[in-house]
Amino acid sequence: MLKWEDEGEIIEAVSAVDYGLTASIWTRDVVRAHRTVSRIKAGLVWVNSSSDHFLALPFGGLKQSGLGREESIDELLAYTQVKFVSISPDI
Repeated sequence: MLKWEDEGEIIEAVSAVDYGLTASIWTRDVVRAHRTVSRIKAGLVWVNSSSDHFLALPFGGLKQSGLGREESIDELLAYTQVKFVSISPDI
């Protein structure tokens, strides 16, 4: 847990961490919350809560916290490969 006043300093501190599974931001300023969320490198970011988990929404981390997403369509798509096939009607 890090208490912060300076937004730039906290983003720098969070960015220096090797892991990026989840983060939680507590603030009364919704504009600041959106701005901060967009700058944090984590797979899941809560604003004014923590540990909420919703089935079917992608869960996974960034950096050293893993690859890909679980518990969602994204997990299934990771095992597929898209192929486009065009068949001419002149056969």
